[in-house]
Parts: sequence; C-alpha cells; structure tokens
Amino acid sequence: PENSFPIHRNEKPWELCMTLNTNWGWQPQDTAFKTPEQIIHILTDVVSLGGNLLLDIGPKEDGTFPTEVTSTLSKLGEWMNHYGAAIYGTRAGLPREYCEFPTTVSANGNTLFIFVPKGIETVYVKGLLPAVKSAFYLDNDAKVNFEIIGKISWSSHPGLISLKTSGNGPTPYARVIALDLKESLWNDEGKMKLDDLK
Repeated sequence: PENSFPIHRNEKPWELCMTLNTNWGWQPQDTAFKTPEQIIHILTDVVSLGGNLLLDIGPKEDGTFPTEVTSTLSKLGEWMNHYGAAIYGTRAGLPREYCEFPTTVSANGNTLFIFVPKGIETVYVKGLLPAVKSAFYLDNDAKVNFEIIGKISWSSHPGLISLKTSGNGPTPYARVIALDLKESLWNDEGKMKLDDLK
C-alpha cells in the first residue's frame, strides 16, 4: 500500500511505501515531516506484520537534503544500531491478541522481540506455548524480570507472561525486550506454537 497502514498481516510479501513528509520528492512548501518517534512506530508496526518499509526522501534542487530529513534519518540510524537485530532477518510477530505491542520473531524462532513504547512499565504476553528461558533488553543485555501468572500445573495452557520494564533505553524511542525461548516458536509446518483457547 501507499501511505496507508494495514490492520491485518498479509500472508504474501508486502511493502508500505511512505513519504517522510506528505509529498513524493522535493516540495519546498511541504514542511510536515514525520518525527523520528513516528517513523520508528510505523517501522516496528510494519515489520511486526511481516512487511517492508520503503521511505521516500526527496533531495532539494541542489542535491542536498533538508535538515529535517538528515536529522530524522540520523536518529533512526542510531535506534537501528541498538535494535537492528529485531528488524533485519526477522519474521512477522505475534498477532495482537497475544501482545498489545509490535513483535517480531528471529528466523530460527528462538527469540521473540517486543517493541515497548517509552513510558510503559509492564508488558503482558499471553498464549505463548514455548517456555521463556530469559528476558533481556536488546540494547545492553540487562535482565528483564518476568513472572508467569495463572499457570496451572495440570493444564496445557501457558499462563500470562508479565514483564516488568525499568529505566530508559539509549534513545528516547521504543525499547526492545528479547525473550529467549526454550524451543522454537515455529512448528514443523512453519506455524506459530500459540495457545488458541477461546
């Protein structure tokens, strides 16, 4: 889609084509640039749905870029330096019924990445059948404390994972928590191992 945001994941490869302001190419009167925080939110949402983001930036008539463009791209690059592992080479994450924030999964299925907006103190994940070995911040490997709520020993249902976030990351934007899983989230058919209790 072009400058339109999908609600549901598409099983086929797809790409969101979006402008950094409101027009394609260079339009000197168009100063409605998206903020770094908005771009990062859109990027994480797109990748969590299995898509690719094409971001249009138009050079001025002299071949240079406006300060708003270079500043935003610099901040996006800084964020990617810390969290690129949760973007590059990953697969679409959990459906939103399982976690309210965007997620991606490593290609081998052993790591779930959660993109946590600033200001959030607790993150919940439900229906995840592979057990969690550990949770940590992707930017510094610091441990993230978590507990399993409501797991009953005789039930096959996994309970609710509650992760306590603390502190700020190295950038003022979304921070990434990585869950190291005891087994791959992918089954032999390439589907996610998720509880489907209704």
